[in-house]
Amino acid sequence: MVVVVFVFAFILAGCGTKEAPPSSSPPDTSSKSSEKIDPATLAVALKTDEPVYPTGEFKPYRVEIKDATGQPVDVDKVYYFMNMEGMHHPTEGTMRHIGPGSYELFLPLAMPGEWYAEITVEAGDKSHTFTGYHVQAEGKHYQQYMKGYNADELGEIPPDDIGGSDNTDHNGMNDEHSNTDDHADDEHSSMNDRSKDEYGSTEHDQKEPNHGDTGHGS
Repeated sequence: MVVVVFVFAFILAGCGTKEAPPSSSPPDTSSKSSEKIDPATLAVALKTDEPVYPTGEFKPYRVEIKDATGQPVDVDKVYYFMNMEGMHHPTEGTMRHIGPGSYELFLPLAMPGEWYAEITVEAGDKSHTFTGYHVQAEGKHYQQYMKGYNADELGEIPPDDIGGSDNTDHNGMNDEHSNTDDHADDEHSSMNDRSKDEYGSTEHDQKEPNHGDTGHGS
């Protein structure tokens, strides 16, 4: 009888619920609390769509942030800054979060040449600025951006919004620059017209020389 009871207890123990094996997938660090993230330990990559950017156009700049294991990491803020060595026409702004560890911002470049970029990452009460990025630009000079462009103050203008209400300030800047050029052209043309009138009347008032009075006659 004792043997039967022991066998029955062994069978019941074998029917118990087994624990699932631990997952082998890497932990999701994209939603990790920013208080536990040290920005200086992250890998920050600048993704550019074009080898050379046209000046004067709002083009996307994308940043990907990963930890030491290669997993995407979300942070509190990513600030993107571009300028040229020895110049003062920065183009900058806070990047938008578009996916796990991914951020994006549309900005214009004022003139051709090599631009350097700085990316500041903030997480909790810590921040770190990453440097060493460069962007090449080609095209003409755009005076409306020569004093710089701050997307946080003037607004970001993605291509889908161009022509819409978000582009009012941008168009206003272009219109102002265009009107200034038109005014200068009109003023220059008016000066030319006045000059022609003055010199033209003088020529008409002068008398034709009388070759009979030159003393060369017979």
